[in-house]
Amino acid sequence: MVSASAAGHFLERSVGPVDLRGFDDIELWAGGDRLADGTAERPFFCEVRLGSAEAPIASAANRWHRYVPVADPGSPQRVLFSLDDLPASVRTACSAIRITFLDAPASVRLTPPAAVRPQLLADVDAALLARLDDRLSLGGTPVRAVLQVARDQAKPYLLLVNHSIEHALTRVPGEEIRTDFTRNGFVVRSAGVPYDLGYRIEVVAERREEVAALLEFVLAELGPGSTLRVGGVEFPVDWPAPWERLLDGTGEALREERTSLLISIPAVTRPRVVPRRAVLPHRGIPAEAAYHADR
Repeated sequence: MVSASAAGHFLERSVGPVDLRGFDDIELWAGGDRLADGTAERPFFCEVRLGSAEAPIASAANRWHRYVPVADPGSPQRVLFSLDDLPASVRTACSAIRITFLDAPASVRLTPPAAVRPQLLADVDAALLARLDDRLSLGGTPVRAVLQVARDQAKPYLLLVNHSIEHALTRVPGEEIRTDFTRNGFVVRSAGVPYDLGYRIEVVAERREEVAALLEFVLAELGPGSTLRVGGVEFPVDWPAPWERLLDGTGEALREERTSLLISIPAVTRPRVVPRRAVLPHRGIPAEAAYHADR
């Protein structure tokens, strides 16, 4: 809780220096006790700045700043800050972060900021590995989950195969999002592109009891109704309908020599910056589109 007398005060922390050139955004989760959208009735009450030894925070060479929006006081929300306009002298060697309280009293909750670069497939692969790799031990030996089988791969193990990527036409998001709030306005981003990522989880073991134990483990971790956390966002884990069969390139049913489970992750790419800025007041008309194929 920030008291009224703290308005204008700030917290500053030294970091790194960190090279941010390989990242697209700074991401954090933010929550507050009141709305903050930059209007006169709901002003921003928290600001984030980055700096370096060559371009200190708020210096003439570094005017980069971002306001933290609060769209729903009841729950934390993901906040993205684009690094595209961060001065090169800061992006190559960021060494300080400052959080300023602009308007008080207020309650502010911020998670530690993280530099991110969206890579949907690599991120889902990593999330599945983190969920399954070395999480179960059989006979005192942790069971590996792998994306590729090494020549000397010891059994038992779980093999994760991304067998399909489909554009989810029935889940087309229609509403753009606002990010990167500054004194000059904000940036409009696309809502992301939805895909259904199909995975086959193969259980490779010598004995039936090992197969059964691994199947029960995977079902407990990724069974119907479960979710997978990818890049800070929870995605549901879907299971194909019983009549859906995995086919090879010839259209014939793919015969499996290994016991397999099929799952689908209905993921969405990270919102991308649209090349235009907007200023308040700004009004939009949200819309959703659905596609229905003729059968």
